[in-house]
Amino acid sequence: MNYFAGVLLGLVFLVESFVWFIRSMSEAEYRSKSISTSNIIMYVTRVMLIGYQILLNYKIETGSGVEEVILSGMIAMLVALLCHGLIFCRAGALRFTWGVFKWFALTFRLIRPGELCDDVYTSSWRFRPGLVMLASLVSTITLLFVYTLPQVFATIFYDYRLTLSSVGQVISFFGMLITLFVLDPRLFRMHDTGEIRTGFNQYLNGRLWGLMSAGLLLSVAYCFV
Repeated sequence: MNYFAGVLLGLVFLVESFVWFIRSMSEAEYRSKSISTSNIIMYVTRVMLIGYQILLNYKIETGSGVEEVILSGMIAMLVALLCHGLIFCRAGALRFTWGVFKWFALTFRLIRPGELCDDVYTSSWRFRPGLVMLASLVSTITLLFVYTLPQVFATIFYDYRLTLSSVGQVISFFGMLITLFVLDPRLFRMHDTGEIRTGFNQYLNGRLWGLMSAGLLLSVAYCFV
């Protein structure tokens, strides 16, 4: 069950990144439409997060320890990192994924023909520091803490697990400051000026390094529990 919870959380990070990729692939005259369409897809992450929370809370209520919570986070980071690297950094895999998505979106009328480009582009793992990259890195690590720390504290301080559930909201507040006032405004500005592909590459670079950093932090924590 911990493995399935970890996979769900890993896919949350993947869908969030794919949403920005969709926006970067929109034709110039359909940029605003791509934002509303991709926002609909973002709701998929809410369902995944609910499933992740239900599975972990059930494990905690049935006696799971902090090791299992941390292990689910490690699995999530590994799944997200592998999926990001495979889909966004490999041309063949990206073309296949994009083709499947376009077929699905056209079938269910999420988009109309001509709204999205066909010429996919890949990104690089190379470390490229910049404001968008650093904001993406920090927000990725912050999101990990938002999703896992309340469960970690719930296993350590079991009698206060409901009280400590607000810890995630406090951490989320600081993460949202970065997202709302640094990351999203910069990306939307680049979207308006037609530079969103450059912005997405910087965003993805930060996410890749953020996932690696978060996985390393969880691995170190796992060694000491």
